[in-house]
Amino acid sequence: MIRLGMIGTGRIARRFVDAVKRVGETRLVCVYNPHEDSAEHFAQSVWMKDVNRPLATDSWEQLMELVDAVYIASPHATHYEYIKKALLAKKHVLCEKPMALCEQNVIEVYDLAEKQDCVLLEAIKTAYCPGFIAMMEKAKSGVIGEICDVEACFTKLVPTNMREYTDVAYGGSFTELGSYVLLPIMKLLGTNYQKVSFQSLYGMDGVDKFTKINLTYQKGIGLGKTGIGVKSEGELIISGTKGYIYCQAPWWLTKRFEVRYEDPRKQDVYEYECEKKDLQYEIEYFVQKILGESVNIQAGVTLTESAMAADIIDKFLRETGRETGYQRRNNSKIIENQGLNGRRIRIAIWGITDRIWNSIRNTLDPRKMEIKLFIDNNPQQEGHLYGDSPVCCFSEELIVQLQQMDYVLIAAYSGYSEIRKLLLSYSFPEEKIQLYITNNIILHDFGQLMCDELLINKIYFEPKRMIQNVNFYYRVHNKYKSMRNLPSNTQRWYQKSSLIAHACGGYVNEKKIMYTNSAEALNYSLKSGFLLIECDILRDSNGKIILAHDYEKLFNAICQNYTIQTLEQMIKTISHYPEVNMLIDVNWDDEQDYMNYVHEICDALTRVTASENEYHQLKKQIVMEAYNEATIQLAEENGFDVFFTQYRNPEISNYMETALLCGKYHVGAVGFSCEYILSHKSLIQIFNQKNIKIFAFSTDDLQKYKNLKEMGVHGIFTNYLLMRDN
Repeated sequence: MIRLGMIGTGRIARRFVDAVKRVGETRLVCVYNPHEDSAEHFAQSVWMKDVNRPLATDSWEQLMELVDAVYIASPHATHYEYIKKALLAKKHVLCEKPMALCEQNVIEVYDLAEKQDCVLLEAIKTAYCPGFIAMMEKAKSGVIGEICDVEACFTKLVPTNMREYTDVAYGGSFTELGSYVLLPIMKLLGTNYQKVSFQSLYGMDGVDKFTKINLTYQKGIGLGKTGIGVKSEGELIISGTKGYIYCQAPWWLTKRFEVRYEDPRKQDVYEYECEKKDLQYEIEYFVQKILGESVNIQAGVTLTESAMAADIIDKFLRETGRETGYQRRNNSKIIENQGLNGRRIRIAIWGITDRIWNSIRNTLDPRKMEIKLFIDNNPQQEGHLYGDSPVCCFSEELIVQLQQMDYVLIAAYSGYSEIRKLLLSYSFPEEKIQLYITNNIILHDFGQLMCDELLINKIYFEPKRMIQNVNFYYRVHNKYKSMRNLPSNTQRWYQKSSLIAHACGGYVNEKKIMYTNSAEALNYSLKSGFLLIECDILRDSNGKIILAHDYEKLFNAICQNYTIQTLEQMIKTISHYPEVNMLIDVNWDDEQDYMNYVHEICDALTRVTASENEYHQLKKQIVMEAYNEATIQLAEENGFDVFFTQYRNPEISNYMETALLCGKYHVGAVGFSCEYILSHKSLIQIFNQKNIKIFAFSTDDLQKYKNLKEMGVHGIFTNYLLMRDN
């Protein structure tokens, strides 16, 4: 059994989790993110309270102890370092594209993998897809003659609050999708190109929203098109001297391609079942390589292909000025790596915990600054040492010591404003009071920050990234402050109650049941007076929509003789309860799948109702759970009210950004897990200020429910609390 660890917890990580479950000889044992909150948030959102879930950690050492191999799904700029560290620990590596951002780094890690006797693969899912491999073989067979031109297009419309836009240094369409469009060009025309040129259209902060790449070979031409803000036909065309191959979107998951000739009546069609979903093919190939089993030598990405792709991305970033873009835009001088008058900068840090200390060691460069002391008002901390620096409680006498510091960095985010006011009241110089910068600043509302860019350049390991964090905070904060509050509307579904029956959970014959989504559970919730009831839907083996949370829980419900409901049966049932709203939680694969569900729900409403008025009345009773901007749009375009389950969208970790999204679409309610709310209390004020209600998933503890209500949470999902507890 191969023990897998996952590095990074972005959008693709969830798809990897699902794919690993379908691959034998593997088990995901650990989820790593250098920010523990992100790792734990991801684990909670994917596995909820599953006792067998993988460990979530921010400890690299712990990750290396637990695993045989790692899958890297972290931001592009971190791939190279993570690959090196994993290989040096003799761990096999499957890394998301692009493997690195320059040719030299790719060659270096491949050489290291060979030296360490480890498997190293680039995870471009297309390269492992049977249909794509067959298409490449057919093109090389000579059936279309000599290949002269390869044109590949891959575009998708990405919300502007996503990483592809907000990562000023390495975001944009080409770094995100360029590896895909380069793949068929490299496979068919080779890696020995003569000339490359780019044409781009730019969006937010100078990242490319659309790019054309032109590659010239001695006997061929390659054209790639990528887009995150421009939509085009996602096709692949391979042109030869005897005919051409045409593959429509999504050619990157090839299921069908056509060989066409001069005679339009002559056409060969090849079809391939994509039996395994999404990332499963590449994971199986990775496992087979580790186990020493035979593999399809036509599959995968070669060293020269990975190196060429990285080299072209490097050329693109340099040509578009992304390496030095921030400095040019701000016209600021980058300070050399010395402190004041050649000495290290003296720092005091206000606020310290073990977590903050671990963060400090990863962000502040001890070659450039020295921490003289920590300040914390917890008396149990006083006298404790972090490194060689003591923890002191604040006092008037301490002000004398602070005057000897070059700067005080505030790491106690919840008390930022109060600490600043306190220091200013003692005439401490305002320019010396600075915020300690981490990725987490986007999770708070500090108002105006004191963040001296010159200081950031002096004392942080990665000043460019920290300055980007500050800029991103300001960009979103300014939009958030100018956003209008959502209007109060007592008629909205979420105003009816602060208790939502979770997955129709409750009591049947005095027995606690949950996650059955059964007719018995639904009837219990209705008869108990619940006005808000959630149900989960998915497709059974025949493609029919039924009420079930997942296939395992469906199987358990069947074994316990509960009545499994179809979508239409559920709609008919709630039609007799016009005051009840039903929240529908969709078990979806992608936006297209979600759209299909929405349309089928509308069709079911049509079949169940006898008139247009009845149709619209019943439709008002259904609220769609949405998970990102695209699914919000799909639900609202089809006339449904929306509940935004933000906790399932780890890509949007900024609460202000989420509030802006709610404001844009007038979404009045957002869901987070109870544990997440309790450990991220700052989110409550950010949503409540804009009149957006928060619901917590889920609790049956009456005291916890009361505590959450006192904190400002509007309501909870519950399995066993009763309406009288409301």
